[in-house]
Amino acid sequence: MFNYIRGKIEDIQDMQLVIETGGGVGYELTCSSYTLANLKMGDVCKIFVHYSQSEAGVFLYGFFSKEEKAMFLRLTSISGIGPKAAISVLSGVSVNELAAIILSGDIDRLVKIKGVGKKTAERIILELKDKVHSEFKNTPLVIDGIVSVSSGGGIEANKDAVLALMSMGYSKNEATEAVSKVKCDGKQLEQIIIEALKN
Repeated sequence: MFNYIRGKIEDIQDMQLVIETGGGVGYELTCSSYTLANLKMGDVCKIFVHYSQSEAGVFLYGFFSKEEKAMFLRLTSISGIGPKAAISVLSGVSVNELAAIILSGDIDRLVKIKGVGKKTAERIILELKDKVHSEFKNTPLVIDGIVSVSSGGGIEANKDAVLALMSMGYSKNEATEAVSKVKCDGKQLEQIIIEALKN
């Protein structure tokens, strides 16, 4: 029904913003803290929108980027995760970091997000891992400040390789850069470290 709304930001508070369009209509949108952090009062901007109707009422959810909206829709496709829960997840981590967490199967990191229990975290990883891997393949992802590339499920090996180099005295930036230059498809941790040391 709605794809996006372009207008002026008239109000921002809690998880809500009001955007006024050229027709003088103010739309109230529920947004993640990520989206709100990228906006300020008086901005004229384009907000991607999802329309939701349930017994509780009619709601509009707003997103700063197409990628965030796409991740929101993936989350709400999971049984037991509604729009508000999905917004809560997206407020806890960026889309990029969430993708990295899903690909690495890091349940412990997911349950640190407000409102996410262990069973919900397990469902998110189980149901979204293949979809996220397909979309984020070869895309730089960041988890715990370490850059990795999902190129065959090896994101955890990349992360471990960076940590190993750091234990050898390399800075995080040096280690991350060295590992990012390695083609990690199907390679074991030891192979990744050896090749990274050559860079």
